Amino acid sequence: MKNTEYIQVISDIGYSTSSWYLTYIDALSKAANKGHRQIQLFSGRINASQEKFLGPIVIVMDGSKSFLNYTISLLLKLDIKIILAGIDANLFGPQISCITRSRKQETAMLIGYFFSHGYRDIAFVGFRKDGVNDMFRYNSEIKTSFSAEYLQKSSFFWMYDIDDCLNNFTERASQFNAVICPNDAFSIILLHRCISNGIRVPDDIFIGSFGGLSISGLVRPGITSCLVDYETIGLQTYNAWEIINANIDSNISLRIELPSRLAVRESTAYLPIEASSILSPLPENIEAIWTPDEYFENEDIKNLFNIEKCLSMCDDSDLKIIRSILDKQSYETISQQLFLSISSVNYRLNKIFKNAHVTTKNEFVSLLLKYIEGHNPL
Repeated sequence: MKNTEYIQVISDIGYSTSSWYLTYIDALSKAANKGHRQIQLFSGRINASQEKFLGPIVIVMDGSKSFLNYTISLLLKLDIKIILAGIDANLFGPQISCITRSRKQETAMLIGYFFSHGYRDIAFVGFRKDGVNDMFRYNSEIKTSFSAEYLQKSSFFWMYDIDDCLNNFTERASQFNAVICPNDAFSIILLHRCISNGIRVPDDIFIGSFGGLSISGLVRPGITSCLVDYETIGLQTYNAWEIINANIDSNISLRIELPSRLAVRESTAYLPIEASSILSPLPENIEAIWTPDEYFENEDIKNLFNIEKCLSMCDDSDLKIIRSILDKQSYETISQQLFLSISSVNYRLNKIFKNAHVTTKNEFVSLLLKYIEGHNPL
């Protein structure tokens, strides 16, 4: 039997810049260290030379449809036990374990929230038909809550071009009083498209989403979103790994489902929460199903994840510096106000720019202001 002292994790490269990924890996690493084990990370597509290093248990993190289909197919072929982190194993088979948020529960919670305040003309905008999580959420709860006739006129899928999806919706936005988006990044893009088309949020339409990105609370108006604790997902993933490792010769699989909570913000007018209120079969030729994920090729998506990564790595002093440069203060003024040397201010700014994937202050300010509409919410 192969050595199981290493806890092996395979992740989708596109998702590795997100703050939830960093939170998850940090929590998993801390739990593993307490158990005197180490994390071994693999990113992207596993090649033939890497296969021989895989142990009897592998954790697979949430990712694109292509990444998940390929990786899970490969691991099943190699007779390796799989633990999915952040995604539902029901999509892939009963022999696979998972630690996941309840997408069905949180979707029902957001729909129920809208219904409880009389917002029943809901549009579903930005769901990707090739998105594993998007379509699981759509098929498991949305399709069971609304008639096929209603969904035919209220669903605006992101197929090939994000602009087609956004334009199709904004042309008919007056028919709806609320929107549910599949994730916070898309909801922010939709928010700015609404603003540029004279559609007022929340006066004309409410927007709700899922994910809990930090920037969803910084944009104006802030996005109402369903949040989950990724630190707990990391800890419970480790616990599941230990149980399976202790029973490596059995056929057990585990399912741990974590509840979400709704963070109510300005995009739904801060209305209070009322108390009452699929994948195809895996093919034999797995090489044929590996395709690039276009989601992270979109420039706005890239920018939002870069901002998210940058903000998640900032301490209080960094955030004060960002606030100051947005207020057009000089480095000398910032230095005096924060009791830092100018060299310290420069060092911190260079680190901030690097994390945001920009090189100058002007680029950084322009990047932030593009998505927070000139406000300084930090």
